[in-house]
Amino acid sequence: MIHKWAHKITQQSKVVFRFLRSKETLIYFGFVVLSTILWWGHAMDTQRDATIKIAIAYKGVHANVVLTEDLPTYLLVDIHDNGKLIRETNSRDLSITLDLGNEFNQPNGSFTIASETLRNRLTDILSGTTHIQHFSPDHIVVDYYQQYEKQVPISLVGEYNPAPEHQITKAPILDPCSVMIYGRKEIINTIDSVSTIPFELNNVRDTVQIRLGLDSIENIRLGTDSIDLTLYAERYTEKKFTLPINILDVPTDCLIRLFPSQVTISVRVAIEHFNLLQASDFKATCNYPTQSSKAMLPIDIKTSNPYVTNIRVNPSSVEYLISTHK
Repeated sequence: MIHKWAHKITQQSKVVFRFLRSKETLIYFGFVVLSTILWWGHAMDTQRDATIKIAIAYKGVHANVVLTEDLPTYLLVDIHDNGKLIRETNSRDLSITLDLGNEFNQPNGSFTIASETLRNRLTDILSGTTHIQHFSPDHIVVDYYQQYEKQVPISLVGEYNPAPEHQITKAPILDPCSVMIYGRKEIINTIDSVSTIPFELNNVRDTVQIRLGLDSIENIRLGTDSIDLTLYAERYTEKKFTLPINILDVPTDCLIRLFPSQVTISVRVAIEHFNLLQASDFKATCNYPTQSSKAMLPIDIKTSNPYVTNIRVNPSSVEYLISTHK
Protein backbone atom coordinates (compact mmCIF):
# COMPACT_ATOMS: atom_id res chain seq x y z
CA MET A 1 0.00 0.00 0.00
CA ILE A 2 2.77 2.43 1.01
CA HIS A 3 4.69 1.49 -2.13
CA LYS A 4 1.75 2.43 -4.35
CA TRP A 5 1.37 5.88 -2.72
CA ALA A 6 5.08 6.63 -3.10
CA HIS A 7 4.93 5.66 -6.78
CA LYS A 8 1.91 7.92 -7.36
CA ILE A 9 3.58 10.94 -5.70
CA THR A 10 6.71 10.42 -7.78
CA GLN A 11 4.68 10.39 -11.01
CA GLN A 12 2.84 13.63 -10.05
CA SER A 13 6.13 15.36 -9.22
CA LYS A 14 7.46 14.51 -12.66
CA VAL A 15 4.39 16.03 -14.30
CA VAL A 16 4.80 19.31 -12.32
CA PHE A 17 8.50 19.47 -13.11
CA ARG A 18 7.83 19.03 -16.86
CA PHE A 19 5.21 21.80 -16.64
CA LEU A 20 7.60 24.23 -14.99
CA ARG A 21 10.25 23.48 -17.63
CA SER A 22 7.92 24.08 -20.48
CA LYS A 23 8.43 27.20 -22.66
CA GLU A 24 4.92 28.46 -22.12
CA THR A 25 5.33 28.44 -18.37
CA LEU A 26 8.56 30.43 -18.51
CA ILE A 27 6.94 33.01 -20.76
CA TYR A 28 3.99 33.29 -18.37
CA PHE A 29 6.18 33.96 -15.36
CA GLY A 30 8.24 36.42 -17.37
CA PHE A 31 5.13 38.43 -18.18
CA VAL A 32 4.12 38.42 -14.50
CA VAL A 33 7.52 39.82 -13.42
CA LEU A 34 7.52 42.42 -16.20
CA SER A 35 4.00 43.52 -15.34
CA THR A 36 4.98 43.97 -11.70
CA ILE A 37 7.98 46.12 -12.66
CA LEU A 38 5.88 48.25 -15.00
CA TRP A 39 3.18 48.69 -12.37
CA TRP A 40 5.77 49.74 -9.75
CA GLY A 41 7.38 52.21 -12.12
CA HIS A 42 4.00 53.69 -12.98
CA ALA A 43 3.12 53.98 -9.32
CA MET A 44 6.37 55.80 -8.62
CA ASP A 45 5.74 58.26 -11.46
CA THR A 46 2.14 58.93 -10.46
CA GLN A 47 1.49 62.24 -8.71
CA ARG A 48 0.60 61.64 -5.10
CA ASP A 49 -0.14 63.47 -1.85
CA ALA A 50 1.77 62.73 1.36
CA THR A 51 2.48 64.17 4.81
CA ILE A 52 6.10 64.36 5.92
CA LYS A 53 7.73 65.37 9.20
CA ILE A 54 10.45 68.06 9.12
CA ALA A 55 12.54 68.66 12.24
CA ILE A 56 13.20 72.22 13.46
CA ALA A 57 16.50 73.35 15.00
CA TYR A 58 16.96 76.77 16.61
CA LYS A 59 20.14 78.78 16.98
CA GLY A 60 21.04 82.20 18.31
CA VAL A 61 19.14 81.85 21.60
CA HIS A 62 21.37 83.81 23.96
CA ALA A 63 22.46 82.26 27.25
CA ASN A 64 20.60 84.94 29.24
CA VAL A 65 17.31 84.46 27.35
CA VAL A 66 14.55 82.35 28.85
CA LEU A 67 11.74 81.09 26.63
CA THR A 68 8.48 81.08 28.55
CA GLU A 69 7.09 78.18 26.47
CA ASP A 70 8.68 75.29 24.59
CA LEU A 71 9.03 75.87 20.85
CA PRO A 72 7.77 73.26 18.35
CA THR A 73 10.43 70.74 17.34
CA TYR A 74 8.97 69.72 13.97
CA LEU A 75 6.58 70.71 11.18
CA LEU A 76 4.00 68.41 9.60
CA VAL A 77 4.09 69.25 5.89
CA ASP A 78 1.47 68.18 3.31
CA ILE A 79 3.19 67.84 -0.09
CA HIS A 80 2.26 66.85 -3.67
CA ASP A 81 4.86 65.17 -5.90
CA ASN A 82 5.54 61.99 -7.85
CA GLY A 83 5.75 58.82 -5.81
CA LYS A 84 9.46 58.26 -6.38
CA LEU A 85 10.48 61.66 -5.02
CA ILE A 86 8.09 61.34 -2.09
CA ARG A 87 9.67 57.99 -1.25
CA GLU A 88 13.16 59.55 -1.45
CA THR A 89 12.05 62.47 0.71
CA ASN A 90 10.67 60.14 3.40
CA SER A 91 13.94 58.22 3.47
CA ARG A 92 15.96 61.35 4.36
CA ASP A 93 16.28 63.04 7.77
CA LEU A 94 15.20 66.52 6.75
CA SER A 95 15.39 69.54 9.04
CA ILE A 96 15.32 73.33 8.90
CA THR A 97 17.30 75.74 11.09
CA LEU A 98 15.82 78.98 12.38
CA ASP A 99 18.25 81.70 13.49
CA LEU A 100 16.73 83.80 16.29
CA GLY A 101 19.88 85.72 17.20
CA ASN A 102 18.69 89.15 16.05
CA GLU A 103 15.25 88.98 17.64
CA PHE A 104 15.95 89.31 21.38
CA ASN A 105 16.30 93.10 21.53
CA GLN A 106 13.99 93.83 24.46
CA PRO A 107 14.22 92.85 28.16
CA ASN A 108 10.86 91.11 27.80
CA GLY A 109 9.05 90.49 24.58
CA SER A 110 7.44 88.37 21.91
CA PHE A 111 7.94 87.91 18.18
CA THR A 112 6.47 85.72 15.45
CA ILE A 113 8.24 83.55 12.89
CA ALA A 114 5.95 84.14 9.93
CA SER A 115 4.46 81.53 7.65
CA GLU A 116 6.41 82.93 4.70
CA THR A 117 9.71 82.41 6.53
CA LEU A 118 8.84 78.80 7.33
CA ARG A 119 7.73 78.14 3.75
CA ASN A 120 11.00 79.56 2.40
CA ARG A 121 13.02 77.30 4.70
CA LEU A 122 10.99 74.28 3.55
CA THR A 123 11.43 75.19 -0.11
CA ASP A 124 15.20 75.32 0.40
CA ILE A 125 15.39 71.66 1.45
CA LEU A 126 12.68 70.07 -0.73
CA SER A 127 12.84 69.11 -4.40
CA GLY A 128 11.97 71.77 -6.95
CA THR A 129 9.05 69.65 -8.15
CA THR A 130 7.57 69.29 -4.68
CA HIS A 131 4.48 71.40 -4.10
CA ILE A 132 3.92 72.45 -0.47
CA GLN A 133 0.20 72.38 0.14
CA HIS A 134 0.04 73.08 3.85
CA PHE A 135 2.18 72.83 7.00
CA SER A 136 1.46 72.90 10.69
CA PRO A 137 2.10 74.95 12.69
CA ASP A 138 1.97 77.63 10.02
CA HIS A 139 3.70 80.20 12.26
CA ILE A 140 5.65 80.16 15.54
CA VAL A 141 5.22 82.64 18.40
CA VAL A 142 8.28 83.12 20.63
CA ASP A 143 7.67 84.61 24.09
CA TYR A 144 10.77 85.35 26.15
CA TYR A 145 12.40 87.46 28.82
CA GLN A 146 15.98 88.47 29.47
CA GLN A 147 17.49 86.65 32.41
CA TYR A 148 19.70 88.60 34.82
CA GLU A 149 22.11 87.18 37.37
CA LYS A 150 23.25 88.12 40.85
CA GLN A 151 25.43 86.49 43.50
CA VAL A 152 23.96 86.43 47.01
CA PRO A 153 25.09 84.88 50.32
CA ILE A 154 23.55 81.69 51.67
CA SER A 155 21.76 81.99 54.99
CA LEU A 156 21.95 78.97 57.31
CA VAL A 157 18.52 78.14 58.75
CA GLY A 158 18.43 75.43 61.40
CA GLU A 159 19.66 74.21 64.77
CA TYR A 160 22.74 72.24 65.69
CA ASN A 161 23.62 71.21 69.22
CA PRO A 162 26.67 69.48 70.64
CA ALA A 163 26.47 66.23 72.57
CA PRO A 164 26.75 66.41 76.39
CA GLU A 165 30.23 67.55 77.53
CA HIS A 166 31.01 68.63 73.97
CA GLN A 167 31.14 72.05 72.38
CA ILE A 168 31.06 73.54 68.90
CA THR A 169 34.61 74.77 68.40
CA LYS A 170 34.36 76.67 65.12
CA ALA A 171 31.82 78.65 63.18
CA PRO A 172 29.94 76.43 60.71
CA ILE A 173 31.43 76.35 57.23
CA LEU A 174 29.18 76.52 54.18
CA ASP A 175 30.53 75.31 50.85
CA PRO A 176 29.71 77.23 48.78
CA CYS A 177 28.82 80.18 50.98
CA SER A 178 27.11 82.08 48.16
CA VAL A 179 25.02 81.21 45.13
CA MET A 180 24.29 82.75 41.75
CA ILE A 181 20.61 83.44 41.10
CA TYR A 182 18.99 83.98 37.70
CA GLY A 183 15.70 85.58 36.81
CA ARG A 184 13.89 88.72 35.84
CA LYS A 185 15.67 91.89 36.88
CA GLU A 186 12.74 93.21 38.90
CA ILE A 187 12.65 89.99 40.94
CA ILE A 188 16.34 89.39 41.66
CA ASN A 189 16.72 93.01 42.78
CA THR A 190 14.50 92.15 45.76
CA ILE A 191 16.57 89.13 46.87
CA ASP A 192 19.47 89.61 49.29
CA SER A 193 20.12 85.99 50.29
CA VAL A 194 19.06 82.39 49.75
CA SER A 195 18.16 80.23 52.76
CA THR A 196 18.90 76.60 53.36
CA ILE A 197 16.00 74.25 53.96
CA PRO A 198 15.50 74.24 57.77
CA PHE A 199 17.29 71.42 59.59
CA GLU A 200 17.98 70.14 63.11
CA LEU A 201 21.11 68.23 64.13
CA ASN A 202 21.68 67.10 67.71
CA ASN A 203 24.46 65.29 69.60
CA VAL A 204 27.27 66.58 67.43
CA ARG A 205 30.44 64.91 68.77
CA ASP A 206 33.05 65.39 66.09
CA THR A 207 33.56 66.92 62.69
CA VAL A 208 30.30 66.38 60.81
CA GLN A 209 29.50 67.15 57.18
CA ILE A 210 25.97 67.07 55.81
CA ARG A 211 24.35 68.17 52.57
CA LEU A 212 21.61 70.75 52.80
CA GLY A 213 19.15 71.72 50.11
CA LEU A 214 18.49 75.35 49.27
CA ASP A 215 15.00 76.76 49.59
CA SER A 216 13.56 77.43 46.14
CA ILE A 217 12.33 80.88 45.14
CA GLU A 218 9.44 81.26 42.73
CA ASN A 219 10.48 82.32 39.21
CA ILE A 220 14.14 82.22 40.19
CA ARG A 221 16.73 79.68 39.05
CA LEU A 222 19.54 78.86 41.46
CA GLY A 223 23.07 78.13 40.32
CA THR A 224 23.12 75.15 42.69
CA ASP A 225 20.37 73.44 44.65
CA SER A 226 22.44 72.23 47.62
CA ILE A 227 25.50 73.00 49.74
CA ASP A 228 27.78 71.18 52.18
CA LEU A 229 27.66 72.16 55.86
CA THR A 230 30.62 71.30 58.09
CA LEU A 231 30.34 71.45 61.89
CA TYR A 232 33.21 71.03 64.34
CA ALA A 233 32.69 69.68 67.85
CA GLU A 234 35.08 68.49 70.56
CA ARG A 235 34.88 67.15 74.06
CA TYR A 236 35.61 69.92 76.55
CA THR A 237 36.70 70.49 80.12
CA GLU A 238 36.91 73.58 82.33
CA LYS A 239 39.91 75.40 83.76
CA LYS A 240 40.01 78.18 86.37
CA PHE A 241 42.37 81.12 86.82
CA THR A 242 42.62 83.97 89.32
CA LEU A 243 43.39 87.30 87.69
CA PRO A 244 44.24 90.76 89.02
CA ILE A 245 41.97 93.55 87.84
CA ASN A 246 43.57 96.37 85.85
CA ILE A 247 41.84 99.77 85.98
CA LEU A 248 41.90 101.77 82.76
CA ASP A 249 42.16 105.56 82.33
CA VAL A 250 42.90 106.43 85.99
CA PRO A 251 43.62 110.18 86.42
CA THR A 252 47.13 110.93 87.68
CA ASP A 253 45.87 112.72 90.79
CA CYS A 254 43.53 109.91 91.86
CA LEU A 255 43.82 106.63 93.67
CA ILE A 256 41.22 103.89 93.30
CA ARG A 257 40.85 100.70 95.24
CA LEU A 258 38.71 97.75 94.17
CA PHE A 259 36.87 95.32 96.39
CA PRO A 260 37.84 92.64 95.60
CA SER A 261 40.94 93.40 93.55
CA GLN A 262 40.95 89.99 91.87
CA VAL A 263 38.44 87.82 90.01
CA THR A 264 38.21 84.13 89.26
CA ILE A 265 37.40 83.03 85.73
CA SER A 266 36.18 79.63 84.55
CA VAL A 267 36.83 78.87 80.91
CA ARG A 268 35.75 76.02 78.70
CA VAL A 269 38.38 74.44 76.47
CA ALA A 270 38.72 71.30 74.38
CA ILE A 271 40.59 68.55 76.23
CA GLU A 272 43.38 68.44 73.67
CA HIS A 273 44.09 72.16 74.24
CA PHE A 274 43.86 72.07 78.03
CA ASN A 275 47.63 72.28 78.62
CA LEU A 276 48.01 75.14 76.17
CA LEU A 277 45.97 77.45 78.38
CA GLN A 278 47.79 79.82 80.77
CA ALA A 279 46.69 82.66 83.09
CA SER A 280 48.74 85.05 80.96
CA ASP A 281 46.32 84.41 78.10
CA PHE A 282 43.70 86.52 79.93
CA LYS A 283 43.33 90.11 81.14
CA ALA A 284 40.67 91.37 83.55
CA THR A 285 39.95 95.09 83.26
CA CYS A 286 37.47 97.74 84.29
CA ASN A 287 37.09 101.38 83.34
CA TYR A 288 37.67 104.24 85.74
CA PRO A 289 34.24 105.39 86.92
CA THR A 290 32.61 108.50 85.54
CA GLN A 291 29.83 110.64 86.98
CA SER A 292 27.29 108.36 85.39
CA SER A 293 28.91 105.17 86.72
CA LYS A 294 27.01 103.00 89.13
CA ALA A 295 28.25 101.83 92.51
CA MET A 296 29.72 98.67 90.96
CA LEU A 297 32.20 98.51 88.12
CA PRO A 298 31.65 95.70 85.54
CA ILE A 299 34.61 93.47 84.77
CA ASP A 300 35.68 92.80 81.19
CA ILE A 301 37.72 89.69 80.30
CA LYS A 302 39.84 89.65 77.15
CA THR A 303 41.87 86.83 75.65
CA SER A 304 43.81 86.15 72.47
CA ASN A 305 43.68 82.38 72.91
CA PRO A 306 41.62 80.92 70.02
CA TYR A 307 40.71 77.72 71.90
CA VAL A 308 38.72 79.36 74.69
CA THR A 309 34.94 79.48 74.82
CA ASN A 310 32.30 80.28 77.39
CA ILE A 311 34.23 82.48 79.84
CA ARG A 312 32.53 83.02 83.21
CA VAL A 313 33.82 85.59 85.71
CA ASN A 314 33.20 85.79 89.45
CA PRO A 315 32.42 88.36 90.63
CA SER A 316 31.22 90.02 87.46
CA SER A 317 31.44 93.50 89.04
CA VAL A 318 33.32 95.05 91.98
CA GLU A 319 32.96 97.92 94.41
CA TYR A 320 35.46 100.76 94.39
CA LEU A 321 36.80 103.60 96.54
CA ILE A 322 38.38 106.72 95.09
CA SER A 323 40.78 109.09 96.85
CA THR A 324 42.97 111.95 95.66
CA HIS A 325 46.64 112.74 96.18
CA LYS A 326 47.39 115.47 98.72
